[in-house]
Amino acid sequence: MPVKSLLKTISIGAIAVTAAALSGPALALPADYVWFTYYSDATYTVEVGEKHILCSGRTVRLGETTPYYQIYTTPCPNPPHTGPW
Repeated sequence: MPVKSLLKTISIGAIAVTAAALSGPALALPADYVWFTYYSDATYTVEVGEKHILCSGRTVRLGETTPYYQIYTTPCPNPPHTGPW
């Protein structure tokens, strides 16, 4: 193999490896819609915030987060819903 062809092959290989390394891992969409309801204290009577992990993978936070919370889940539609949630 001529030196010029060998250098071209090595360059193409190096570019492919670099592109694959920089692209990062593929991210899967969540299987469940998850929401957290946050409460002011251990009595769990006064809601002060929410966090939603949407089926699109987006996270939405409202209000405050505290150590006092409950988690609710529901399966995401399959195939995934194309709307905002």
